[in-house]
Amino acid sequence: MSESSIQTTPGFEIRCATDGDLDDHARLLEQGYGFAPPYGARHADLIRGANLTHRVFGAYERGRLMATITQYPFGQFFGGRPVPMGGIGAVVVLPEHRGRGIAASLLGHAIGEMREHGEVVSSLGPATIGVYRRAGWELAGDRCWYSLSTSSLAALEISQSQERRSVRGDHDAMKRVYLRWASARPGSLARPAYLWDQRLELDVGSYCYVATRNDAIVGYVIYTQRRGRVGYAITVDDFAALDWDAQRCLWRHLGAHRAQAATVVTQGLVPDSLLLHLEEASVSLVHQHQWMLRILDVRGAIAARGFNFGVQGSVSLHVNDPLVPANNGAWTLDFAEGRGQATAGGAGPIEISANGLAAMYSGLHSARTLAASGLLDGATPEQVALLDAAFSGPRPAMVDDF
Repeated sequence: MSESSIQTTPGFEIRCATDGDLDDHARLLEQGYGFAPPYGARHADLIRGANLTHRVFGAYERGRLMATITQYPFGQFFGGRPVPMGGIGAVVVLPEHRGRGIAASLLGHAIGEMREHGEVVSSLGPATIGVYRRAGWELAGDRCWYSLSTSSLAALEISQSQERRSVRGDHDAMKRVYLRWASARPGSLARPAYLWDQRLELDVGSYCYVATRNDAIVGYVIYTQRRGRVGYAITVDDFAALDWDAQRCLWRHLGAHRAQAATVVTQGLVPDSLLLHLEEASVSLVHQHQWMLRILDVRGAIAARGFNFGVQGSVSLHVNDPLVPANNGAWTLDFAEGRGQATAGGAGPIEISANGLAAMYSGLHSARTLAASGLLDGATPEQVALLDAAFSGPRPAMVDDF
């Protein structure tokens, strides 16, 4: 247990969960999110099985659990490289204790814990924005649901790849395909083993197919099929492919369900390549949710991220981060050959908030947008252009939930 694992705050204590009280955290999770049993018990089993009990913390008053928070160790791809990331999830404060600053205290405690574990950024999916924004997290990427016409998918050109039902022996190859797919898509998770176990343990009504070419797996799709009042509904839970031919094979597989399902819903996947090949405007956004990012360690975050090749230059920033003294202050960022380096110190009038730095780091918002929003101040047009060139890339998105 780290030195920061027990923290006393006026009126309550923050401490690490034990195996004995993990079920109390699970019941609190059910109450906070409206989940019915046995959701909490399954969540507690996942935490135990993944050896993450030491990453669950609670706020206690006279020994009674009032609030809970979980920190998940992940990697998250930015600039083609997996950045050590602490995921924040399962944040619940009992209704009768809200408004006392308990959530803010838990977040401040979590920042210290994640830094001790070597995580340089943190992501979360917010149920509300204000409390996280005040703690330095900022909107940084999408998690979207799209509806696709099965008839349009079926009309795609025939692929050179072949489809077949997956077997257990395919799993390692599927993971390799995912890593190549995810590394090109900022915001994607570098999944730990327990998250893969969840993905690959198919429920009733879920199916996994792989695309193969020359006996090698080049893509896969996992989807859920549920009967409705008329026909059935298909939801794509996971999708990865090495090239357009492999994508086309899998999209056509889903399109083959057109006799019973008029549409397919993709969960989290942004179908950019597909949009360039459909003859009709048959893709619609069903729902959009944005996740948030925080920079935990400026030096580590810049060193871990990939940057655009061909960008070379230096810029000095003054980062305003009142919650992390090690981040707060002047930094010089140097970019060369797809890598970055942050060195403490430097001169220059550019001011950026912790929130602005997170939004720029993910690539969701340009330096130009941040300047217009007051989150980046004092930069010259040349400095804005350099920052934009270094951090820009595909719009960040996340498929996984935690």
